[in-house]
Amino acid sequence: MYRLTSSYASGHGRRSGASGFTLIEMTVAMGTGLVILGVAFTLLNQLIGVSESVVKIAEMNQNLRASTDLMVRDFTVAAGGIPIGGVSLPSGAGCTTVKRPGPVAAAPTFSNCAAGSMGVLPAISPGQGLGPTVNGKTSDEVTMISVDQRFAVANVPTALAPTIIAAHPAACTIATCTGWTLTVPAAPSIAAGSTTAVNVGDIFMFSNANGTALGMVTAVNSGANTITFDKADPLGMNQPNSVAGSLSNLGPGGVYPSTKVYKILMSSYYLDNSQAGNPRLMRQISNGAAMAVADGINFLQISYDLSDGATTDVRDVLSLAPHTPNEIRKVNLSIAANSQPLSGGKRQIFVNTINTAVTIRDLAYRSNY
Repeated sequence: MYRLTSSYASGHGRRSGASGFTLIEMTVAMGTGLVILGVAFTLLNQLIGVSESVVKIAEMNQNLRASTDLMVRDFTVAAGGIPIGGVSLPSGAGCTTVKRPGPVAAAPTFSNCAAGSMGVLPAISPGQGLGPTVNGKTSDEVTMISVDQRFAVANVPTALAPTIIAAHPAACTIATCTGWTLTVPAAPSIAAGSTTAVNVGDIFMFSNANGTALGMVTAVNSGANTITFDKADPLGMNQPNSVAGSLSNLGPGGVYPSTKVYKILMSSYYLDNSQAGNPRLMRQISNGAAMAVADGINFLQISYDLSDGATTDVRDVLSLAPHTPNEIRKVNLSIAANSQPLSGGKRQIFVNTINTAVTIRDLAYRSNY
């Protein structure tokens, strides 16, 4: 006969070998974990900041490169096909000031009507201080012209040869004429879609034995092969009543010798500060809509190396006086940019500057360097 016995004696007993953490151990462990997490999040935040900085700096430098590359390209071809000394603008009695492409607020003009003015548009027209003030610094503007190499037949630049240059409207008197109408041969075509298409707003240079003049297209009739240059053009280039520098002066008494008409590429660069905190470099072709080249460009300064081709050389000047734009041989660009602010409390930004020089190959006919 067997007897059952129990080892359970009381609820106050404790299992042998039981383990656990004391309150102090738990506090130390939690504190250590929080420190590790804090360090991890700090490193992660720094990595995010570094990554954002790299992106912002890359964008800023790309904007600087794009601005510099485009300006250098246009300066390189400036003056191509333009007569030494520039192209005549209206001047003398009956002259009105020709508007200059540039910041709308500044409303810049050329000095074609000013006393002592030569009444010409040079290949490069400096505009020191004509741009807006950005971050307390006044910016520059510049306009340059060249014969448009894209106005071509079979990729060869061409000129129109008018068969008739007549006052407009037909049979008008001196007091009522508003401009001129050119009749050009059927080939090359001036119709839209062709490489020699002519559009309203295009600028052309007229050249014959009597000199040169500029005109802006105000109407095109491709069916009749006629191009009209009336005085209602936006820049005020077409001035039939000025005594000098207009198309009238190329045909005294309405009789024009053999005349060639070249399409002109007029490029202007300036800063736009209309968007708060985001100044932009603008490029404007003729009187067309200005296009933003790059954001964050907050400084544009242009200086010039000059030579009279004989005895006088000056370098890196901002003001050309007493020299003239026709003495420009090299252009020195200084362009600065800032990045967009970084996110976070500090709102940090980065800045960078590019300085470069461009020799104007169609003006540097004397070796100075």
